[in-house]
Amino acid sequence: MKIILFIINFVISLYGSAPVFTTGEELPEDRKGQVYVTVDYGICLDDSGNGLLYGYDSDHNYISYSSVHNAKAGDTIYTFCVMNPDNNYFDDIICRIDMVIDSEDISINMDDVEEQIITEYGLQLYFKDGTGYYFEW
Repeated sequence: MKIILFIINFVISLYGSAPVFTTGEELPEDRKGQVYVTVDYGICLDDSGNGLLYGYDSDHNYISYSSVHNAKAGDTIYTFCVMNPDNNYFDDIICRIDMVIDSEDISINMDDVEEQIITEYGLQLYFKDGTGYYFEW
């Protein structure tokens, strides 16, 4: 995925080292100066851009996709957030990139996803039926 390479190069150009990829839910409280990139996915609920992130409790799952070009109700959207390594605030984001997943490119019912594992090499989705899908970047 070109977007991942862009993010890695962006972080290296700013901080001189590659980032660690994780989900927002698993972002460490003490990041010790390390640059983290959270990778989460959600669904756009309406044409106004209101959305929900998967994997978060109901008090923390709202996200606005109103600035995402061509986002519409029902779209699955990946959100990449480059976190500020100079502090441990969860809302101090240097850069946010949203990517609408084209349903013609991939057809995954996100309600069937039991677990997601994000590494520096890719994203593994595990489904309720025991199957899985791997996105390599």
